[in-house]
Amino acid sequence: MLATSGAFRTVRREPLLHPERKTWAIYLAEGLWVCGASVNSGGIVYRWLRDTFFREEAAQLESRGEDGYEAVNRAAAEAPPGAGGLLMLPYLAGERSPNWNVDARGVVVGLSLSHDRRHLARAAMEGISIHFAQVARSLFEICGPAVEVRATGGFRKSPLWVGMVADAMGQELALTPNVDASGLGAVLLGMRSLGDLKSLEVAAELIPVEERVAPDPARSQTYAAVSQLYERVYEALSPEFGRIASAALV
Repeated sequence: MLATSGAFRTVRREPLLHPERKTWAIYLAEGLWVCGASVNSGGIVYRWLRDTFFREEAAQLESRGEDGYEAVNRAAAEAPPGAGGLLMLPYLAGERSPNWNVDARGVVVGLSLSHDRRHLARAAMEGISIHFAQVARSLFEICGPAVEVRATGGFRKSPLWVGMVADAMGQELALTPNVDASGLGAVLLGMRSLGDLKSLEVAAELIPVEERVAPDPARSQTYAAVSQLYERVYEALSPEFGRIASAALV
């Protein structure tokens, strides 16, 4: 799920936890546990992009009954994969998984005179996607590879962004009806408590897959290289985030 924030989750019969504390586990019901990882840096950064750099275009689109976020999507689509060498760590609100660093801050690396807001839009969306792929890997490390990855959340409104996440993960995404997944989960739990659902384990069979988005091999290769740089930049700056956050409060 990738909306204002995001999470990558699976259901297990045991509360598996990453040995480096990158993930969490929450009891669900009937001996089942939700094992997962969460991110702050999702749609909240996407909204910041729209409101900070594309406010006028977004307002014009909305005045015509269109989605204002299309201004961001169209700009990002004009920049190449890898954003022309521009890299963004999208930690504008601190971050949770995998490093649990409330002091983490947004970082833009590689900015040059050849870049403009199109590259920044792409770098931000790619940064969120790469970070999301990182937390997915944390879960794969303890639970094994995914049989299927189902995608929900507001990011689904942007085909460009859905493709980025598939490319960054190197994993096909199965798109179900884009309803409120948390609300649907509550309904399924209610059905189970009333005896209208024979088992929670059959819940996935009730949700159809409408579309599948496969990763593009060339873009996946690009994002694999960017991901390595992303991790190195984070490791280099991590010791300084506390000082930066403290300075911002003065």
